[in-house]
Amino acid sequence: MHLQEEFIHDMAMLRQETLRLELGIQRYLGEDMGCLQYEDLNKLEQELENSVAKVRNRQVCECTLLFNMPIVISNFDTLT
Repeated sequence: MHLQEEFIHDMAMLRQETLRLELGIQRYLGEDMGCLQYEDLNKLEQELENSVAKVRNRQVCECTLLFNMPIVISNFDTLT
């Protein structure tokens, strides 16, 4: 009986994790955002800005390695 209880518990945990991940994907895709609180929107905006900054830094590093010279990324999201 112990294995059955453990299995049921594991299934419940997996369902919760799946739901959490699905909701996270919906948020990143811009779906179902009407129910988000202002603080949640601010947090999501900050997460997106951090992600964009990581991509830009990666681009600068790759270009620096390829061309042996740093490049500047302008405020217009273009490489100069």
